[in-house]
Amino acid sequence: MKFRVITRWCLLILFAGSALCPLPALGRFRREPPRSALVTVKLLKAPGLNLPASKWEISYDFRLMSESRLWAERSKLNESSTEHAGDLIKQATEGKSLATPAGQTLSLRIPFDANSLARLREQPLDKSASDAELKSQIFVFYAVISVHDAKLKRTVTMPMSRVWDFSNFPDAHFEVTVEISDATTYSIKSSSIKSNSITIQQKPK
Repeated sequence: MKFRVITRWCLLILFAGSALCPLPALGRFRREPPRSALVTVKLLKAPGLNLPASKWEISYDFRLMSESRLWAERSKLNESSTEHAGDLIKQATEGKSLATPAGQTLSLRIPFDANSLARLREQPLDKSASDAELKSQIFVFYAVISVHDAKLKRTVTMPMSRVWDFSNFPDAHFEVTVEISDATTYSIKSSSIKSNSITIQQKPK
């Protein structure tokens, strides 16, 4: 009998404490940002695909900027711009032979430094907050893809730039696919800003 009374008092104290100090909703917990970004680039089609002499490479910049800077630096977001927007996280060149399916995918791993992680941790939970644009982070990806096609007997050079917002891509995983029809026609598809839809960059004949 005494045990039941004590138990009831404990439950009353627990419930009273919960009422005074309610737990935050599960959806309000801030997620720890990923330690790195991953950009997967795939060459799906090219005249010289699977030929031993065919190869490709990508030279790229991966950058970070606040959403508040998008308008002011919009002219730098085009692949033809000589200036790049955002703070540089990694610049590198990677390449492979196109002779096998394994070589037709380039996986670009970009580790985040301490400063970048600190900025990503400040990603606002409430997009309507007064400082949301200042704290919301945007990834900017500039690249030049060069495909040395053995069948075409020439190099196809494809510049590109993409802007990906962290709020829509919290795992920082992105995909780019490339298709080459001939020496003058290609298409690039990739994840798009503010949406998981696909955008297409195409060079006309």
